[in-house]
Amino acid sequence: MTNPLAAIPPEGSGEIITIEQQETAGLSQGAIVRRRFFRHVGAMVSLGVVLLIVIIAFSSVGFNIFGWKIPGWWPYDYTNYFPIERPGGAPTWDLPFSFGSHPFGQDDIGHDVFAQVMRGTQQSIILMVIYGGVSGVIGVAVGAVAGFFRGRVDAVLMRLTDVIIIVPVVLLGAVIGRTYGSLGVFVLALTLGAFGWAILARLVRGEFLSLREREFVDAARVAGASNARIIFRHILPNTAGVLIVNVSLTMSAAILLEAALSYLGFGINPPDVSLGQILAHYQSAFATRPWLFWWPGILLIIIVLAINFIGDGLRDAFDPRQRRMPARPGPYRELAQIIGTPFRRRTSTVAADSPEETRD
Repeated sequence: MTNPLAAIPPEGSGEIITIEQQETAGLSQGAIVRRRFFRHVGAMVSLGVVLLIVIIAFSSVGFNIFGWKIPGWWPYDYTNYFPIERPGGAPTWDLPFSFGSHPFGQDDIGHDVFAQVMRGTQQSIILMVIYGGVSGVIGVAVGAVAGFFRGRVDAVLMRLTDVIIIVPVVLLGAVIGRTYGSLGVFVLALTLGAFGWAILARLVRGEFLSLREREFVDAARVAGASNARIIFRHILPNTAGVLIVNVSLTMSAAILLEAALSYLGFGINPPDVSLGQILAHYQSAFATRPWLFWWPGILLIIIVLAINFIGDGLRDAFDPRQRRMPARPGPYRELAQIIGTPFRRRTSTVAADSPEETRD
C-alpha cells in the first residue's frame, strides 16, 4: 500500500508543505492531472462554453456526414429564404421571455441569421479540430524524430521545415481555398493542416534535444528500452506542456485563418457559409443593421478565447515541473505566504533577541 506521506517534503528542506500536497500524495499521475485541470477555473468555464456552443451548433441546424443528412431542431435552413417579419430584418425577440421566429434577425433577402451563424460555427469547429490534429501529428513526428536521432536525419527534416515555414500562410491558404474551397471544409482543413506544422516541429525538436540528455533517458537505455519506448513513454510526456499550448494556439489560429480567407473570398465557397464569409458579406451593414455583423464576430471571439484558456489549463495540469496543486481559493494566497515568510522569520528573530521588559 502506498504511504500517503511519502511525497511530503521532509522537515527542514525549505519547501512549503501545503494541504494540496498532502491530498495528492499517493495519487497516480493521471489523477493529479485531472485534479489540477478541474481546479483551473478559467479552463473549466471555457470548456463548458465550448461544449455548449458545439451542442447548440450541431443540434440546431443539423449536419451532413458524407451525404448522410442529420436534421436539427431549428425549423429554418441556412440556404432558404423566408418572409421578412420585421422592418430591416431586425431580431424578433422581446426580452425576457419571447424570442420570436428569428431571434438573430434576417438579412435583406430573408435568410435566417441564426441558421447561418450556427452553420458557420460548425465549419469553424470542424476546421479547428482537423487542422489542429493534422498539424499536431505531423509536427510532433517530425520534431521528435529530428531531435532524438540528430545528425543527418535532423539536418534533412529541419531543411524541410525551413522550406515549409517560409511559405506565406495567407497566400498558401488563398490558393488552397480557391482550388479546394468548393469541396468543403474537410479538404480545406486537411490541406491547410499539412502545411501548418513547421513551428510546432521546431519547438518539439528543441524539447527533445534537451530531454534526451537527461538522466532518466540514460537509465531507460541502460534498462534496455527501445528508441520508440524512450520517445513515447519517457520524453514525449515531458513535452506535454509545450505541445498542448502550441496545439491550442494552432487551433485558434486556424479559426482566424479561415475567417480571414473567407473574408477575402478565398475560403468556404457558397452556398455553404462560414463565420468569416458572413462577416465579409455583411460588413457594409455594420452601421445600419449591426445584428448581421455582431453574432458571427462575437462567436468567433468567444471560441478563440475559450480554446486558449483550455490550452492554458491543460498546460498547467500536464506540466511535470509544477509540483504544487493549485489551491481552491487560487494561487495568490500561497504566493502571499511565500513572499511573507522571510518577513515573519525576521520579525520573530528580532523579537527573540530583544531584552525583556522589566516590571515595576
